[in-house]
Amino acid sequence: MRETTFRDVLYATCRKDGLDTEQITIVEDDLTSYINNRVRRGWTWDWWPELMLIEQRQYRDDYSGSTAYVTDDIVWDATGKVYYIALQNSTGVALSNTAYWSTTLGEWDRYIPYEQTGKTKLGEIRAIYERNPRISKKPGRLNFEPSENGIQVSSLAGNQIWVEFRQRPYQYTNTLYNNTTANYYVGDLVYDNGSAAGAQNSGHVYECIVANGASPPRTPDNATYWSRRPVPFVLEPYVVNAAYSDFLAAEGQTGKSIAEGGRADNFLEEAVDLQVPQQQQHERIYVSRGV
Repeated sequence: MRETTFRDVLYATCRKDGLDTEQITIVEDDLTSYINNRVRRGWTWDWWPELMLIEQRQYRDDYSGSTAYVTDDIVWDATGKVYYIALQNSTGVALSNTAYWSTTLGEWDRYIPYEQTGKTKLGEIRAIYERNPRISKKPGRLNFEPSENGIQVSSLAGNQIWVEFRQRPYQYTNTLYNNTTANYYVGDLVYDNGSAAGAQNSGHVYECIVANGASPPRTPDNATYWSRRPVPFVLEPYVVNAAYSDFLAAEGQTGKSIAEGGRADNFLEEAVDLQVPQQQQHERIYVSRGV
């Protein structure tokens, strides 16, 4: 993905109002909220190729010897490419033990969970395929529908399928990383602007993916503990102008806000137009198979 930093977007928004970097702290909290809202809107505006993924998925998590399973739990055997159902409660019992596990599942609910261990969290689903559409001329597009559990898949699907989906929009924060903070937990967001102890001055926001603390500190450049959250380059002009529009509205400058919002939407439409004519991209058309 082409990217820019949260700091670049924050500073560019401030410059539109004539604020210098020394004055940013005055409006930083509000602008961060506006940027979050506008990134989300722009992110879901179109099927941006850079924000899409195609991944192979199965209907349940891989079997783990450390997980406590209860009767009727279903797991995926990644080696044998088959599903097992638990016949009784167990922890660490091998799938080959027929007193505890069976491959005879009968009728069961086949869906792709929105969140799976070790997998990218699903945003909006664009398509489901039998085979990898990046390499197959006949990927076999399948019907699907969302439910409270995940993506319910056609009964014609095999044990694994390919999912084309939009990644979930990133979130941003102006809370600075500090290597003296006692604990960071999974999901915590930090902003590395170079001013706090241990900061790397990258200008990016990072999300904690493995809990860590101050002994020893795990700086945001450590990819084992942190994942960078850039702003998509394709959305930058829209987000800057739209966030500034929100800032003007909050200041009571309604007319200017409307005008700035119109400019922001124009940037978004231009970005959509640039995807097709100049890069010669075309919508794939497949015939769906019935349920």
